[in-house]
Amino acid sequence: MTSLYDISIPVLTNIVKTTLSVLQKGEAWAKENNVKTSDLLARRIYEDMFPLTIQVIIVANVSKKTIERLTGIPHPDIEDFNKTLEELYAILDQTLKELAAVRRTDVVEGRESVQVSCMFFGKEYKATALEYVQGYAIPTVYFHLSTTYAILRGQGVPIGKWDYQTEFFKAFKLVQN
Repeated sequence: MTSLYDISIPVLTNIVKTTLSVLQKGEAWAKENNVKTSDLLARRIYEDMFPLTIQVIIVANVSKKTIERLTGIPHPDIEDFNKTLEELYAILDQTLKELAAVRRTDVVEGRESVQVSCMFFGKEYKATALEYVQGYAIPTVYFHLSTTYAILRGQGVPIGKWDYQTEFFKAFKLVQN
């Protein structure tokens, strides 16, 4: 039977790893093309959207808040969005450590129906932990990973679908014909 842990922590881990991987490919491309990483981190798809830096931080913040809502252990948000590439790497590495520290037993069976409170755009919302994971956390981190990917690809970084899916495919077994 699939648990709340199964649909959250491993998925978030893969998303954070993928964010880290495409960001590293972006850094390599920037170095090869004499583009300042600070310029790359400031890029956006459209002027009213968040820049690359904030896209990455949102992946980390939502992952950390999901841990908090599933385990009750506080995980403060990153509120300073003015980060260097090295600082973003450290944030993603720390997020991966925090995700790895969550044990299946931390996400107690039956916690799916526990009410969690969350603030979005200055308004408080309530949902069950299951609704939060399925309706907000997972869609949000996928959105910001996809936007990170799109910003980098739009700048010319040579990444493709396989770069996006590699972490998710690691559980698959190749069939030899």
